[in-house]
Amino acid sequence: MVAGLSACPKRTAVWVLEGSTSSRLEFVVGRRAGHEEVVRFYSLRVERCGDNSSDKRLVWMIGEPSSGRPKYPSRVQYGVTPAGFAEQVPPQSLAEGCYAVRLGGAGVTHFEITKEGAVLPADDRSTGPS
Repeated sequence: MVAGLSACPKRTAVWVLEGSTSSRLEFVVGRRAGHEEVVRFYSLRVERCGDNSSDKRLVWMIGEPSSGRPKYPSRVQYGVTPAGFAEQVPPQSLAEGCYAVRLGGAGVTHFEITKEGAVLPADDRSTGPS
């Protein structure tokens, strides 16, 4: 008998910290939405909604370095690379519109930035594990 091993992605969620603004946007991570917890993740990316080109869409991305082991945070401020992570795409200014934050491909949340700089949930597209 041969036993097979398969790797399943860990359940993770990411959401916007209540009270965030476009000038101080903070993301929270955990295993479930609303339950902040340190979890291992390989990347965090912020992108615009709806643009056709993924190059145009991506506005910031961090990932684990190829060597060393980072200290995983439960919160990440937009544009501030946590210790032990590598910035893969530098942060761009956040204009009015729809954005998505993705945590290692396993958690995603959509949010809107208003012309006044407020950050609001985009709609019910926000999810924990996907």
